[in-house]
Amino acid sequence: METASICDKLTRTSVEESGHQSNLRKRARQIIAHRGKDNSNLPEVLLDLLTTVIKPLFAASRNAALTSSGRKNLVPQAPATGRFDSSFLDDDAKPWKNGWTVDLLTYILTSYSGVCDTQQRNTIEAHFHLLVPPILNLIDDGETVYKADGCRLLRLLCDVVKGCRSDIFKRTGLTDVFVDALRTNFMVLPTLTPEQESLALMQELYPAYRALVAARFPMHVVDNNDKVTPLPPSSGTAASSKTTTSPFSISSQRSGPPAVQDAAESQVRQSLLDILLLQGLLAALSHLGAGTSSSSTISLTLTTYLISQLTPTVSDMGISTVKHLQTLLPLLRNILSDPFGAVAPRLLLEALATLDVIIAGPCRPRIQDRWWPECLRALVACWCVVIDELEDENENSSRGQNEDKVRELHAVKTKLQDVTARLGGVVGRDFMDAKNRLIEEETDLEGLFRD
Repeated sequence: METASICDKLTRTSVEESGHQSNLRKRARQIIAHRGKDNSNLPEVLLDLLTTVIKPLFAASRNAALTSSGRKNLVPQAPATGRFDSSFLDDDAKPWKNGWTVDLLTYILTSYSGVCDTQQRNTIEAHFHLLVPPILNLIDDGETVYKADGCRLLRLLCDVVKGCRSDIFKRTGLTDVFVDALRTNFMVLPTLTPEQESLALMQELYPAYRALVAARFPMHVVDNNDKVTPLPPSSGTAASSKTTTSPFSISSQRSGPPAVQDAAESQVRQSLLDILLLQGLLAALSHLGAGTSSSSTISLTLTTYLISQLTPTVSDMGISTVKHLQTLLPLLRNILSDPFGAVAPRLLLEALATLDVIIAGPCRPRIQDRWWPECLRALVACWCVVIDELEDENENSSRGQNEDKVRELHAVKTKLQDVTARLGGVVGRDFMDAKNRLIEEETDLEGLFRD
């Protein structure tokens, strides 16, 4: 967010604004207005905003998962006694619900890119304990709009942490805290939640979760065989600095054999992705009725988005996707072979994109050995559905109707041909035999099997 934009936001007043909120808003505008043009004092400006404006706004909204210093709370909370405490539902105890706090946090997080490379890592680590509580409070809030804002801010924080290759998430143990906060929102779905609110939240939730996993493992690259390769420290960062102002200055020196550590890290990473796939995407798709029948799908738009998130998730999982093929491939086949599926070309395209990643990725040996017939059934069935739909739509298209839908169906046809060709390259001779038999039975399939 630009300086002029946030200053304009902080200039506006509200009739519902309290004196405390007004003073903090004016204080934030004053700090930003005196920011140096050369960014030389940017770390101090951001710290001043966090300590004198953001922290007081969230002082009354303490998260039970954190200590007062912003660390992970390792002491179990005592069970509640007496009457139900509903103070956490009281918006009067949340002065940060004022129309500008989220914008100010966005400004702070996007401003870290302006900190010089030699200071960026130390700066974000020193400010980390001040950024965590407000983001968690937003994610845990009862209103979906604030949940979505919290997820977006978490993604921005993770991008900054990953960019400077800091291991702050690993050292503080706060990854689990954020994972717990995010996964409580996996099932914020229709019909209990309005479709548009749920979609807006999911569009921020899943990118935030993947960004969290990426930030938790900033020093490693995981290839298609799940081999973990350490990356060298980023040049220009304070990786070798002996001092830091962060309250999380815990020694991160590696101990034990590197191979054992790398294997353990890979296992932790995989467990986080399993949560994303099983408790998030697959559970939500099951709730929405995806892969059963079109009539049982509560929200087609939301289902399409969730299917689109399978592609990057499967790509991140690599060869570990193999253990989920028995769930993923029948789901994709049911979507692609749905006789009413052509009414939603975007859903078919997203399902094909996921299938393509599975076939082209490190699951190739397992596809060749066992699962290629399941993939071929899905492709053939989808081709027949699309061809039949295009025949019906051609007449309407000639009268200027449904032109967009016809274009999307042709895009599905092209994608079907590409994925089928890729599957044939993976399988080999058995695929050619199946192809010849299918064409003999149904000549319309000749267009599916491009030479």
